[in-house]
Amino acid sequence: FSIGIDLELFTKKNKAIHKKFLFSKDTITLFSISRHIERKGYLELLEGMKILENTTNNWHLYIGGEGPLTNIINERINELDLNEKITMLGRLNEQELHGCYLNSDIFLLSNLMLSNGDADGCPIVFLEAMSYGIPCIGGDVVGTHDAIINGETGFIVDTNSPKDISNKIQILINHPDKRAKMGKLSIDHIKNNYSW
Repeated sequence: FSIGIDLELFTKKNKAIHKKFLFSKDTITLFSISRHIERKGYLELLEGMKILENTTNNWHLYIGGEGPLTNIINERINELDLNEKITMLGRLNEQELHGCYLNSDIFLLSNLMLSNGDADGCPIVFLEAMSYGIPCIGGDVVGTHDAIINGETGFIVDTNSPKDISNKIQILINHPDKRAKMGKLSIDHIKNNYSW
């Protein structure tokens, strides 16, 4: 691999809390960040969140970043009536990003391969989240498999199946022991495979 992460250095960065990032111990904090483009799967993720809302209530999703699809994502959140469950954070500075990682329970990025073959390599955000001991849920593309060990450090989902997205998030919400175990394995995975 041509990517790596210095676990000790990365997790000791200065941290700040974004004014809209209102996490609490009574709510499972879901976090996602990337450029808002089609292959990141945000519109598909929202469909999964709508199903999740119908079955599980003790969560809130924060989405960082911006891009060509930001306005469309906002519109879809409104259409799905998810404004109470999803907060768009916009562009984050480095300290705010680390504050989000530190205070999140689950990281989501339901990336996908487009019909023209366009897909992510190994998204660095998975490695960053895992450095903080956060289990990750990612889309079923080759690059995601480089980062997430399915069933051990998180879950790989079929991004085109909102039900699959919802089910995997619900498993992690409902089983804190599983979240904790996956978080510990995530840190070990970074240490063993992505150290410079």
